[in-house]
Amino acid sequence: MSESELLVSLAMRKYAPREIAAQMGLDGRDVHDQLKAARNRGADIPPFEPGLWTRNRPMVPIDMDVWRALAPYAQLRGLTPNELGTLILETVVREDLVDAVLDDEVAHGPGPAPV
Repeated sequence: MSESELLVSLAMRKYAPREIAAQMGLDGRDVHDQLKAARNRGADIPPFEPGLWTRNRPMVPIDMDVWRALAPYAQLRGLTPNELGTLILETVVREDLVDAVLDDEVAHGPGPAPV
């Protein structure tokens, strides 16, 4: 999925342009320009409610390469990479899997992890 396709996908899911810009590490003007061009090409992008995402939940920034790597998994599930990232993070925390996922010295001290 190209950057432009991801951007339009987020916009169609009602993410505000500034939220898209923040998540994708883009300039807000570039996001507006790309959305305007997509609308001119016929994309049915809904009008935005200001602050829809940030009013309801905090944003967790992730590396753009990781975000792009989530795209095919998200698409299989009918989600955006943001939604899948949120689902993964919520699931890891809710199911008490943080120590298992990180497998670091914080959980079990220095040395090899217990088996």
